[in-house]
Amino acid sequence: MNEQLSPLRAILLACFVLLLGGIGLVGLFSVGQHEWMFSQTYTVYAEFSTISGIQPGTRVRLQGMEAGLVNEITPPSKPGEPVLLTLKLDQSFQSLIREDATATLATQGVIGSKVVEILPGTTSEPPLADRGTIATVAPVELNQVLSDTYEAGQELRQVGQRLNGILSRVENLTAQVERGEGSMGKFITSEEAHDSALQLMETGEELMTSMDETVLAFRRIWPLRDYFIQQGMNDPDDLLYRPGAKRESRSFPIAQLFDESSSVLTADGKRRLDQVAEWLKSYSQTNSEIIIAGFAEASDLPAVRTQRLTQEQASAVREYLVNEHSVNRIGYFGSRDVTAAGFGQNQPAKAAENLPDARIEILLFLPPSG
Repeated sequence: MNEQLSPLRAILLACFVLLLGGIGLVGLFSVGQHEWMFSQTYTVYAEFSTISGIQPGTRVRLQGMEAGLVNEITPPSKPGEPVLLTLKLDQSFQSLIREDATATLATQGVIGSKVVEILPGTTSEPPLADRGTIATVAPVELNQVLSDTYEAGQELRQVGQRLNGILSRVENLTAQVERGEGSMGKFITSEEAHDSALQLMETGEELMTSMDETVLAFRRIWPLRDYFIQQGMNDPDDLLYRPGAKRESRSFPIAQLFDESSSVLTADGKRRLDQVAEWLKSYSQTNSEIIIAGFAEASDLPAVRTQRLTQEQASAVREYLVNEHSVNRIGYFGSRDVTAAGFGQNQPAKAAENLPDARIEILLFLPPSG
C-alpha cells in the first residue's frame, strides 16, 4: 500500500531538492572559474604596458604552483598609461610573496595559453600587504623574436642566392675548359674568370659579415643574451660600451672583494659593496642598466677556467647587490636589468688606464640627458 505525502511534506521535500541543486550549480561554477569557495583570498595589483592574451579568469602561478587568477582588468584612463590587473590569490601564499616580488606574463609551452607568473622575492623583505602593488617585468613577445629571426634569415637567403649565381658561372667556365674550349692558362688569365673570382670573394666576405651581425643580434635578445654571457661568448667591447648612453663606473681589484681563486665575498668586500649599493640607488632613471664585469690577469691557466671563475665572481657581486640592496628596483614599481659577465683574460680594447687586470668593474649606463 503506497503512503500518500501530505501537502506540507511535499513542499518541504521540493524545497530541499531545489536547495541541493542550487548548491551543486554554484559549486560547479566556482570550480569552472578556478575560485575558492571555502578558502581565504587576498588581492594584489599589477600594472603592465600590454596584456596580450590575458583576460579575467587567467591563472596566476607562484613558482609554478596554482596561486590564483586574474579577477579584474582595468583599462588605462589615458593613452600610454599601464593596464591594471587585479589578482585574486590564495591567502596561504601571502607569506611567500614579498615586497620585492615581481610579476611577468608567461606562455605555457611555445604556443600555449598566457599565465601571470610571480617570482616571490627575497626573505629580507616583508610580505606584500593585501591590496599591495607588485613590481612587474615586461614580457618578451615571441612574435618580435620570430620577426627578427625571420629578417636575418631573409638576408642570409639573398646572399646565398647571389653566391649560387656566381658559383654557377664558375661551373660553366670549368665545363668549357673540360670540353677543350681554350687552355688552362687562357682560363686563368680570362677577365671573366678573374671577375667571377673577385665577386666570389666579395660575396663570401658579405656572407661572413651578415652571419656575424646575425649572431650579434641573437646575443642581444633576452634570454639568449644571458646564455652567451654564461658561455663566455660575449665581446667585452660590445657589452661594456654604449656610445649613446652616459656611463658611470666603480672598479675594485679582485683582492679587495675575494680571497685568492675564490668566488665567495669577504666581509671587507661586502662592506665595499654596501657603499656601491648606495651609489647605484642614487640613480633612479628609467631605462638605466647595470653591468658587473669580472676580469682575470694574464696567466698560463686554461681560458675556460679563468672565464668560469670571473663569471662566478661577477655573479656573486650581482646576487649580493640585488638580494641585499635591491639595486634592480627603481622606485616602487620599476625595475632595471642587472647583468653579471665574466670575461676571464679577455680584456676590452678600450679599458681605462691604471686599472689592474684582475678586477671587478661595476658599470651604470644611463639614458642620454636632454
